Amino acid sequence: ETGFQDYKMTYITPMPGEELPAGRSQRLSPLHSKLKSKGCVYTETFGWERPKWFSLDDRKENYSRRHNNVFDVVRDECHAVRERVGILDLTGFAKYEVTGTNAEAYLNRIFANNIPVKKGGIVLAHILSDAGRINAEMTITRMGENQFYLLSAAGAEIRDLDYLSQSMTAEEHVEIVNVTDNRGVLVLAGPKAREVMMKVTEEKLDNDSFPWLTGKEISIAGCSTRALRINYVGELGWELHPPIEHLETIYDALWEAGVEFGIADFGLYAVDSLRMEKAYRHWGGELTNEVTMIDADMERFIKLDKNNFIGKEATLR
Repeated sequence: ETGFQDYKMTYITPMPGEELPAGRSQRLSPLHSKLKSKGCVYTETFGWERPKWFSLDDRKENYSRRHNNVFDVVRDECHAVRERVGILDLTGFAKYEVTGTNAEAYLNRIFANNIPVKKGGIVLAHILSDAGRINAEMTITRMGENQFYLLSAAGAEIRDLDYLSQSMTAEEHVEIVNVTDNRGVLVLAGPKAREVMMKVTEEKLDNDSFPWLTGKEISIAGCSTRALRINYVGELGWELHPPIEHLETIYDALWEAGVEFGIADFGLYAVDSLRMEKAYRHWGGELTNEVTMIDADMERFIKLDKNNFIGKEATLR
């Protein structure tokens, strides 16, 4: 079906944001029906249906190369995140568990950044080519002595799994498991995010107890979830990664807790605007295998004092 669609459009340039019908609804979050009933307009990435924007008045997008009729809707979603609190289903994130006695040394060898030393530490790290160009970008959280949780772009799920798997040597005792379908992801972000979280968990959430770039296993609404103090929109917030069967329970609890703070759903149109305001780069956009970390002004994520990593020699040149 998708092949026929692509063939028919060989000489047609789709409009920005245009959604094509073939091959849709292949991978659905447990929240798909609930969010659709709230006006969610979906976009597709590697089979995943992901929230793009929310039509609260039944409007349809008029595709255009200029500001179109959903510009004000996306503006309001951005304001909700900047001024109150927003919630987003990003279950499509690629997710991997990396474990084993050599896991830390292996990750330090293939990533340009240092791997977290303390339990709960989080870093943004990149796999470079031998020529020093950017092959992949992942968030790495140390969950235990020999246990790491890696996150990557939805569209890079298989490709980055290949990078991880094919970079191992026979001597390294490392196990890599793709857990993308096992965990959901909710992003809760905005100046009121902490107040919302305080109503659904007994975990201490102040900056001293739960600082930026920290991950913990916590309980929300009686459900165990992996909470990461990071986000891509430049506001106070958490990424919540529960077992996928608990995703809807946690979403419902957060929504109920957030009503008094003006909680709002938001989508990837708003994320793209918010991340650009924060000057966060985008893998596949500003970051590609055609540029180096220096080209991309990402030197702070390279640790040249490490003994060695793939692409170090080329970077030093």
